[in-house]
Amino acid sequence: LYEAATDGSARRKLLTAPGAASFIRFSPDGNHMRFTVGDSFTTNSSLWEAHRLTNHLKIYFPQILDWFEHLDSELVCALLERWPTLEQLQKVPPAKLRTFFRKHRCRDQELIERRILAIRQAIPAIRDRAVIEAKGLGVKPLHTHCMNLPKRSQTSLFTVHEGQLNP
Repeated sequence: LYEAATDGSARRKLLTAPGAASFIRFSPDGNHMRFTVGDSFTTNSSLWEAHRLTNHLKIYFPQILDWFEHLDSELVCALLERWPTLEQLQKVPPAKLRTFFRKHRCRDQELIERRILAIRQAIPAIRDRAVIEAKGLGVKPLHTHCMNLPKRSQTSLFTVHEGQLNP
């Protein structure tokens, strides 16, 4: 899927779908999009939702996608608010991270320790400062938007997911 000006200029790839995408709709704020992906072999369709936060993070901070199941959680939004890059997160002392996780209702000590170890061992996906800073700045308004949503609206807004439609 690409985004472009009405005259076809300024084309920019948004994502690659595993089939033909149709019925594409953007949210009013432009931060998430839903579309149907058709499978030409089985004639099944799937409903997909994508959010720009995931796309930004995949480029410069993909590890966070593995460390947290829900990017729209209060915990992840607060973490990105304080430490929007892997480099910044790796500078935080483990004791401060433990306190942060507990403060944000993560009580599973094993999970906290696994996350801290993963943070320490992570290798940056990219080292280009310009890209990191630009993507980090792009993430700030997206996760701030997440923090301001009512809890019932946050479900799955920041993940790319697939849901089966009528086969």
